[in-house]
Amino acid sequence: MLKNRTLILVIFIVSSALPGCAGKSTGGKGDPAVASGKVISGVPFVKQKDKFCGPAAMASVLAYYGDNITQEEIAEKVYTPKLDGALISDMENFARESGYKAETVNGDASAIEKEIDDGVPVILLVDRGKWMVSVPHYYVVYGYDTGKGAFIVNTGDERGVEMPFGRLDGEWEKMNRLMLIVKK
Repeated sequence: MLKNRTLILVIFIVSSALPGCAGKSTGGKGDPAVASGKVISGVPFVKQKDKFCGPAAMASVLAYYGDNITQEEIAEKVYTPKLDGALISDMENFARESGYKAETVNGDASAIEKEIDDGVPVILLVDRGKWMVSVPHYYVVYGYDTGKGAFIVNTGDERGVEMPFGRLDGEWEKMNRLMLIVKK
């Protein structure tokens, strides 16, 4: 019984110390070249501020369309302090209220590739946590390389990460493969 309480206490302490959009900053990398696939050019990297992964992802996508709204301005509308983050539904509503077509759907690799082929970067809701610790996060996916089996991702901390689909899908599947599609 004491072992179980100790384990629960350790899990609680560890999970409390991990903010939802935490990450180690390593940004600054450019877009990788892809041999077989596509990278949407002109998708800016917005380095997220603490716990602003959702607002930073939305700022990146809107900036791609020429609308320079800061992550702080977006956070005023979508960030929920009690959650230490933003709900995907609030982000979808923000995009609509800003004059965009927006929809949240369940996707798969081919759905991401289709949007990228159409010139539309997508926002994915993922869970970067391990074991029983959930760490929700948002990525902007704006390219893919079928030869490498990888997607090109802005993580909020780093630009142009070539993320193997298996790793991406492992994080994405935990959030029911939700993707936010925002179009002008």
